Amino acid sequence: MTYMTKKIQRSYHLPEKLVPEWDKFHQKGQKKDHSAAGAFILWMSLDADIRELAIEFSRRNDISQGIKDLSVLLRQHIVKSESIRFFQSLSAEQIDLIRKDIESSGRKIVRKK
Repeated sequence: MTYMTKKIQRSYHLPEKLVPEWDKFHQKGQKKDHSAAGAFILWMSLDADIRELAIEFSRRNDISQGIKDLSVLLRQHIVKSESIRFFQSLSAEQIDLIRKDIESSGRKIVRKK
């Protein structure tokens, strides 16, 4: 299946310290158009607070550490979001069973305010 797309060429200036990290993901001579498009789609799918953190991390002197830190935050964000979604899908009875199971094991449920 072939898709015909209209390509628009634009250039964006990356801080010099980001270029080597970008290049790590591409073999020599490989076109970067699809990676840039994928990165843009991923960017647009992120919550605004995560995008703001990514911008902040891009300004760090140690880009490699910024990438690692953002990766950790993204995983935590996904786990938290999916956990909330899962628990919201449960009935009151299911939640009560889970609570009783936790309490019977001697652990306490701590509610965050």
